[in-house]
Amino acid sequence: MGEERRINHLLVSVDGNRRYAKKYGLDFDTAYRKAVDKVYELIRWTSVDAGIPVVSLHLLSQYNLQRPKSEVESILGAACYAMDRMAELNGHVQYTVCGNLSLLREEVADKIRAVEDFRNPDNPLVNLLVCYSGSDDRLRAIKSCIGSGQEPTEENLIVHTSLGKYPIDVFIRTGGVVRLSDGPMVGIAQTRMYPVDKLFAELEKEDILRVLDDFKLGRKL
Repeated sequence: MGEERRINHLLVSVDGNRRYAKKYGLDFDTAYRKAVDKVYELIRWTSVDAGIPVVSLHLLSQYNLQRPKSEVESILGAACYAMDRMAELNGHVQYTVCGNLSLLREEVADKIRAVEDFRNPDNPLVNLLVCYSGSDDRLRAIKSCIGSGQEPTEENLIVHTSLGKYPIDVFIRTGGVVRLSDGPMVGIAQTRMYPVDKLFAELEKEDILRVLDDFKLGRKL
C-alpha cells in the first residue's frame, strides 16, 4: 500500500440550489438557506474535523448576479445569513473573502467583509468565493507577479492569487455538472476533480469523507 497523500487545499462548488428548490417544492429563500446550513456543516467536516489547511468554497459567481432581480435578492439575503453562520465557527477557522464585493450593495458587502475580523493564523483557512471570477483572479496574479519582478510561472502565480499558497488538490463539483464555471484557474494543473451527482444541499458527511479517503489512498471513485 502506498503512502497516503495529504490534502492541503480542497475546493467545493456550492451548486444546484435552484434545482434543489424545484425538486423539493421550496421557495428560493428557503433553498438558499438550506445551502448555507450545509456550508456550515461542510466547514466543520473538512476544516475543523479533518484539519484540511485550506478549504475554498465557491459560493457566488459574478454570473449569478445576472439572474432575475427577485432571485438575486434571495441570493444576497442568503449571503448575509451565511456570514452569521460562519461567525459561529470563529475560534476554529479563519476566513478570507475572495471576489469583487464592489458589485454588491454597500451594506451587503460590509456584512460579508466583517467575517474576516476574527483571524488567527494558527487556524485552518476558509476562502469564501463571493462575486468571484477565476479569470479576473488570474489576471491580477499575473500583474502582481510582473510588478514584483517575478516570472508569471504557475508556481509563482499560485502565491499571488487570492486563494493562498497551496495549489488545489481536490475539487468537489456538485450538481452533476463538470465545468469550472469561472472558478479558480491557477493551481489546478494537478487538481483531481470529483463530480458528485447530488445537489450541494443534499451532501452528507459520508459523501465528503469518501472523496477525501479516495484521494488520500489514490483510488478512483
